[in-house]
Amino acid sequence: MSAKSGSARPRRSVVGTLLGLLVKVVLTAISVAIPLLGAWFATSLAVYLDGPLWLAITAGGLLALALPLLWELWSDARRRRKKTRGDRVLGTFDRLVLRTLTLNLLFLAVILFAYPRQGFAAISTRGDWMLGDSHSATAEAVRGALFDVAGGLEWLYDSATSNPYAKYADTGDGTRPTPTPEPQTEPTPLPGASSDAGHRLGASGHSWPLDPTIHPAVAAMPDSAKVSVEAVGRYLRAQVPDPYLRVKALHDFVAEWLAYDAPALASGDLPSQRAADVFAARTAVCAGYAQLLVALGEVTGDHVVYVTGHSRASGEDLDGVGHAWNAVELDGAWYLIDPTWDAGFVSGDTFTPQYRSDYLFTPPAIFARDHFPDDAAWQLLAKPLSRGEFLRQPALSPSFFSRGLRLVSPARSQVDVAGALDLVIDNPRGAWLLAVAVDKGSAAKIKCAGPLNDPRTSLHCGFPADGRYQVEILVGDAQYGTFRSVGYVEANSGD
Repeated sequence: MSAKSGSARPRRSVVGTLLGLLVKVVLTAISVAIPLLGAWFATSLAVYLDGPLWLAITAGGLLALALPLLWELWSDARRRRKKTRGDRVLGTFDRLVLRTLTLNLLFLAVILFAYPRQGFAAISTRGDWMLGDSHSATAEAVRGALFDVAGGLEWLYDSATSNPYAKYADTGDGTRPTPTPEPQTEPTPLPGASSDAGHRLGASGHSWPLDPTIHPAVAAMPDSAKVSVEAVGRYLRAQVPDPYLRVKALHDFVAEWLAYDAPALASGDLPSQRAADVFAARTAVCAGYAQLLVALGEVTGDHVVYVTGHSRASGEDLDGVGHAWNAVELDGAWYLIDPTWDAGFVSGDTFTPQYRSDYLFTPPAIFARDHFPDDAAWQLLAKPLSRGEFLRQPALSPSFFSRGLRLVSPARSQVDVAGALDLVIDNPRGAWLLAVAVDKGSAAKIKCAGPLNDPRTSLHCGFPADGRYQVEILVGDAQYGTFRSVGYVEANSGD
């Protein structure tokens, strides 16, 4: 019995040694990975915000090497002063590993807590900054791995983001289920396709973009039909038998009837956005526009649903803001609508009505350039974009694509430049283009170039000083006249 027991001890010792070695290897790997993650996060944030990259790199070096070593030297000196005797439980290497892990976990926790939303946007858009403009096979593999890691940290964005319009997404009595949309099967033109045929809306005979004028039934609607949501719905149901044009009429009524409540948005004190309330007040933010369209659809028998998510518009940061819009089912297919953005534009706390039909039945691949729904199914794409992919693409509006334009470069939403940015745009229809830059530090505007209407238009934008700039693309019908913003990219200018 004793012989058997004696022979078992070495086996336990070998197992214990292997387990100890495994633990040491794992801790060592973690102590390397955590500093790298912290340094990547900090440097990407510095690049994204056009901050001091050298400071982020220096901090990473201190946390990964210098500070753990200084901590160890200080601890040894303290033991000598106190004349502490006895062997330490852990060896020098093990202590350095744990000190490195402790310091870097603390740093990572602080920076994640301080910049959760911007941090995710930074690693999702600029997390490959160290690769520069390289597109070799190795660089692309590394780039893909970095963005995959970034995608796994989307919970940071979610934890710091609340959409104030999500509370209106209920279905009234809670008994009507929210439908699950199927991606549109009809081929969607690539963004920038210049076909004059437009994007066909099923077999209806209609195509996007629809006529950018108010539907005649809305323009001629008598006051007696405007007394309630139900009265408007009954009137349009009787006047417009074509379901596509009827939904256009609903969209047009909402865009015309409501004025955007810019003062309420600026103050943060939003009144009720329920359909009956905004109909009576004739003011609303995006939730009210979308709710009223749902309510009108219920009266006319058109299946309109309320969708929430985030959007990117000129003057806003790349990471987006909370928003609400609609989807409608017609002939078994789903289409996207944003009556708010077709109603006009806001500057400060002033709303200027300016009807359009850009965001009515917009092709999903184009709608996804500046709208990102909370539920990926509402992208209506066979392969939905991740949030990182959404943030990386330049923010371009449907007006950009409906004019046959294609942005050749830059291909990303934010780029580094040395004093100037060149926007290269394929412009087969000869639209008049110009560019304006806004200094994100001072809000000063800089006219860059244009109007130009070359088949391949190059808009040169020079920056007077280092800094972070939002460069807007504007389009007009004539060389001298009204121009409207159709997209933007960000440029961080510096040596």
